[in-house]
Amino acid sequence: MCFFIRCRQIAAAVLVAAVANSAAYGADRIRVAAQITGTLGWELEVIRAHQLERRANLDIETIEDVAGLKGRKLGVAGGPLDKSWLLLQAFARQSNFHLKKQSDIVYGAPPLLMEKALQGEIDATLTFWNFCARLEGKGMRRAVDMTDVMGHLGASGPVAMVGYVFHEAWADRNRDILERFFGATGQAKKILADSPDEWQRLVPRIGVSDSAGLDVYRRRYVEGIPRRSVQDEAADAKALYRILADVGGRDLVGSARELAPGTFYMAGSRE
Repeated sequence: MCFFIRCRQIAAAVLVAAVANSAAYGADRIRVAAQITGTLGWELEVIRAHQLERRANLDIETIEDVAGLKGRKLGVAGGPLDKSWLLLQAFARQSNFHLKKQSDIVYGAPPLLMEKALQGEIDATLTFWNFCARLEGKGMRRAVDMTDVMGHLGASGPVAMVGYVFHEAWADRNRDILERFFGATGQAKKILADSPDEWQRLVPRIGVSDSAGLDVYRRRYVEGIPRRSVQDEAADAKALYRILADVGGRDLVGSARELAPGTFYMAGSRE
């Protein structure tokens, strides 16, 4: 199997809600989501160190990591057996945090969850990468990067999560066709990575016309282009599959506790 885009991210609003009369000291409360390694995280640390929130009469609540989701309303696209959702739960359990029990989980279609996030009805959203990019283009920030989550769970690098599916017997009969197809898609990826003008041509198909939103789409797409060997992808997938089988159980994998041999197409190009 050969993959073409990476996993989803968690997106959450920079400014989710403001509530008057915080219990802390009569301040106005602002709930903020920020990637802990990002520049906003640095600024928040300076704010705390210098007590700037008190001077501004603010009570700043932050979601900087998965622990920040405790007690929050989290929207999850894809349903209870979605692989990113299961991996996020496994990661949270490393900190003795049971996401399903200790947070308010709302499942829904990505477009609906995006609107709910924009309306401030949910605190964070686990959604498909393109909807995450659209939310970022509207001023929201990542709270947790699923690449980091999978690294903590044992992956050796960024893991591709979406791919092509085909029968092995068909692949054996059509290796030349597959090689030419992978070659064409590889060239298309390079064009998309190297040419901003190509993205302008794709605006009607993408559905985002503003330059800021389109730039986020382009950056996130390029970040998600697989650059590792299929062998490395397969090794990480095997390790993560065991975690998915543990968290998702028989409802997800049936009796197959290990990734089936031959799941990844190894012949030919790494594309």
